[in-house]
Amino acid sequence: SKDGMEIIFVAAGEFIMGSDNDYENESPAHNVHLDDYWIDKTEVTNAMYYTCMQFGPCKDPLSDGFTAPSDHYKNPQTATRPITYITWFDARTYCEWADRRLPTEAEWEKAARGAHGKIYPWGNKAPTSELSNFDQNNFNLMPVGSFPSGASPYNAMDMAGNAWEWVMDWYDETYFQRSPSINPTGPNEGTRRVMRGGAYFQPADEVRSAFRNHVSPDYNRSG
Repeated sequence: SKDGMEIIFVAAGEFIMGSDNDYENESPAHNVHLDDYWIDKTEVTNAMYYTCMQFGPCKDPLSDGFTAPSDHYKNPQTATRPITYITWFDARTYCEWADRRLPTEAEWEKAARGAHGKIYPWGNKAPTSELSNFDQNNFNLMPVGSFPSGASPYNAMDMAGNAWEWVMDWYDETYFQRSPSINPTGPNEGTRRVMRGGAYFQPADEVRSAFRNHVSPDYNRSG
């Protein structure tokens, strides 16, 4: 691949999406069938994104100047950390350059929790500092793949904590109440896009695989 990303195969089949035990926008828990697909093994790194800036269409990530230097993405010391300060549009542009695409919300969740509705990628055990970068336990982003014990059933890394991850879908609070049971792709329109996976500063509850965050596609803050 253009960026050196390892991608992993997720076989067709059903999985349990959503939750009946947490926030209303995650309910109801429901069975979804997805066709075969591939997904990135790790979060996209600063070095990968910088390659797109040098040889492709990617733009300079924006920084607020307080939580990270404006050139963090080309600093050798942070090369293997996940790229941050990019909008949904930036993420889509990167994926198109890399001959891939953003996953749908359903694809992301299946890759994170497997077929049987696990609470976290590794299972139902509460997160610890050995499993995930969450709740400021490292006070910053960590290199991608730093928590192999926290890998998902498909061996996808950092799907709980470290950095928020954009997905393709528009956000709708009640979408799960009427979403298709086969290959759902989200609402046709909206004002916010879905982010998944939590970040290094989020509490344990917000790095659950079913947790749904939603922000403007122009959002570009850290994490």
